Amino acid sequence: MLNTIENSEVFKKEFRMFSEKISSIKDENVKKDLSSKLTELLKEVRHIDSQHRDMFDKKTIPTTVPDSRAKLMELRRYLDKRLKEFS
Repeated sequence: MLNTIENSEVFKKEFRMFSEKISSIKDENVKKDLSSKLTELLKEVRHIDSQHRDMFDKKTIPTTVPDSRAKLMELRRYLDKRLKEFS
């Protein structure tokens, strides 16, 4: 069985931490924005996992993984920065 990013302990811990910090924010607009970004983060992780599965199963090289990795880093940085502002 292929390991996935979504099921890794590191990602689970990071996702849980982001979720907890977002839930403690009082400003509803900020909370909504950060929740949306967290959903995007999960979507990108699932996309990367899907591309990895395809690469493994179909023996093809995906073309969108570098873009997804960049998007993933961008989302993490955004979440980190905004959460620090509201901590």
